[in-house]
Amino acid sequence: MPEIPDVIGYRPAEAEETLTAAGYTVTQLIADPPRWMPANHSPRVGRQRLLADGTIELLIVEVPESPDGE
Repeated sequence: MPEIPDVIGYRPAEAEETLTAAGYTVTQLIADPPRWMPANHSPRVGRQRLLADGTIELLIVEVPESPDGE
């Protein structure tokens, strides 16, 4: 089996594109953001795991962004 690309920290669309290009099927779980999350945040991949059927599961979490958008 080919090595699974590490996409932790990627934006969800970028992660899915990378994994599908490598031949994997992707599913996403979206976590609820905490109540204390600042207004300036974006979704990122917080965890990835290989499921028994060969699908890659991505946990999408909201992370704070710096004021300059990074």
